[in-house]
Amino acid sequence: MPEELAEVDRWLNDDRFLEPYRQRFATKVGRPTVPVETYIRLMYLKVRYQLGYETLVQEVSDSISWRRFCFIPLDAKVPHPTTLVKLTLKYGTETLTESNFVLIQKARERKLVRGRKLQLDTTVVTAD
Repeated sequence: MPEELAEVDRWLNDDRFLEPYRQRFATKVGRPTVPVETYIRLMYLKVRYQLGYETLVQEVSDSISWRRFCFIPLDAKVPHPTTLVKLTLKYGTETLTESNFVLIQKARERKLVRGRKLQLDTTVVTAD
């Protein structure tokens, strides 16, 4: 596995990232869905490499290291793009925000970031 993915894997092996998803959607009814561990890793790859859902599925299908990172065995199918879209809608922005908060907390614990100030510069351009 490439070093970057190995490092991200170490970070994501923290149950604090998975807990917001598990708390909200720990149902035993219905058809099994994509494991949370796999979903989070797929979404990391999607955002990191700026991929659409269909391209993500295609790239993961063709990459042994990405399959390994996402815990998808070689003989298993990668989740369908529409499944990933539906899961993203199901989990919602609140869950993603919680995961992001945990990520920031973990980075603070390791003294990788300091959360003292946030400075934004915005420019609004209107077309007449």
